[in-house]
Amino acid sequence: MKPILIIVPGWGGTRVTWQAFITRASSEFDVHCVEMPCFGNEPCPTTVWGIEEYAEFLRTKIQVIKKSSNQKAYLLAHSFGGQISVKLLSQDSTLVDGLILSGPAIYRRRWTIKNLLFLPLAKLGTILFSLPGLRGGAGAARKILYKLAASPDYNETGGVKRDIFKKITKQDVSDCLPHLQLPVVLIAGARDRYVRSSDTARAAKAIPNARFTLTETGRHGLLHTHPDLLLTEIQSLTTTP
Repeated sequence: MKPILIIVPGWGGTRVTWQAFITRASSEFDVHCVEMPCFGNEPCPTTVWGIEEYAEFLRTKIQVIKKSSNQKAYLLAHSFGGQISVKLLSQDSTLVDGLILSGPAIYRRRWTIKNLLFLPLAKLGTILFSLPGLRGGAGAARKILYKLAASPDYNETGGVKRDIFKKITKQDVSDCLPHLQLPVVLIAGARDRYVRSSDTARAAKAIPNARFTLTETGRHGLLHTHPDLLLTEIQSLTTTP
């Protein structure tokens, strides 16, 4: 029987967005894609979840998937999915036999020059576009600001989903890294605009049994542009003694 591969998409990712990779990987693995609440067929929770709640949701899904098989299982987690997986597996590394992290969102709350410039502009815009005669331009101005801040995900959310996004993007899970007691491969694209490759390399150094791979031509969505690289790295874990 084939080993199990469990995919944990990033923010906004679904079984549909991963379908091309799932099809490719299915020749080697029994592939399962776990959609997170708020995406795909999973409705948003009624309360504002953080990484802890998402981690427990993922734990249950992994247990259900593994219940009907004695095969080894590997977790492929991207971006926000990596943040969730690091939290979960730092608490119980026995859930799977190996972890592959692609552009994982581990380090949060970074105060960059862009952040320091953006936040005052956002606050000023809120005040300015609340004035009579200018309210109609608030939506367009907000989209421009968040595009400049490289945060399109925020602009595409609303209600509890937006509150969840605001919460999880402030939750740093780097303190969990030393507690990952399983083989881990971290993969980064040098051109990733969302998660710096230097952060992924830094995370690899903090994990006891980890290996770091950098692709100079890669961006954030390696599942689309470098599927063969992902598969090669996953296969390398399956042959690890």
